[in-house]
Amino acid sequence: MGRQRIVVAALCAALMGGLGACAQLNASTSAPAPAQPEDVAACYRQSDLSGRWERMEGWTEEACFASDSCSGGLGLHAAGCLKWAIAADASPLPWPAQTEVAAERVVAPEDQIPLEHGLFVVRHPCDPGPCTTRWRAGARVPLYAEADQFSRRVGRLRVGEVVSAVEQIQYHPPRRGVMNAGDGSLAAGDVVYAVWGHCKGYDVWRRGEILYSDEDLVDWDPSPRLYNSRAGAWVRFERANGQAGWARTYVLGTHLTAINPPPPPEASAEDEEFDECE
Repeated sequence: MGRQRIVVAALCAALMGGLGACAQLNASTSAPAPAQPEDVAACYRQSDLSGRWERMEGWTEEACFASDSCSGGLGLHAAGCLKWAIAADASPLPWPAQTEVAAERVVAPEDQIPLEHGLFVVRHPCDPGPCTTRWRAGARVPLYAEADQFSRRVGRLRVGEVVSAVEQIQYHPPRRGVMNAGDGSLAAGDVVYAVWGHCKGYDVWRRGEILYSDEDLVDWDPSPRLYNSRAGAWVRFERANGQAGWARTYVLGTHLTAINPPPPPEASAEDEEFDECE
């Protein structure tokens, strides 16, 4: 037995660099790990430039949920892809509304919203909108072959480079609900899907039409929370050399500056009297 211990010690010393390393190894495998402080969840936003998740200091879970447009949030403030997690590389935690269990609803084929890549797609014309002007890059914004952050990257804009925006597209994670009361052209019992949020309600899809409904008139299903790399708003840029690629629309005004933007529309008396957020 004594000879066996000597042989084991010698092998350990050769492999680990000394008997001290062996002692540390034995201690780490036999003794329990020291208690770590409890992780605290926070809001993280995916960078438009690097794709990494960056902590949003001071954001509450409710604000994170309301602003996210990629992981089942309400997408109210066009802040991009956000998640509520215990770390930047951790999976998103369920949003508050997803702790409730809703009864499975049977939806007729005519009430099923058409989806691409699991998302509702809205293609915007270039006029009016960001396509009416040219843009100067203030950062090395990545361009992707498709409106998808995990598609092939075709290049990066140079700082100071001038590009044209030629196309816009939005991918919305649809949130299904049933009207509990009538609202204009919508009737109680209608199946609707929220595709864009406002201060007090949603633009909803109903059998091929986009209509508006107040939030409290709909019994909503829990929101999906799976991250979809296409979700959100995208714009396709064209460079002077003919190369084109997609970037998230959130880079406009943050990493790109408009050149000779069109004048803002004149506000009418009706616009001044109405504010849906009041």
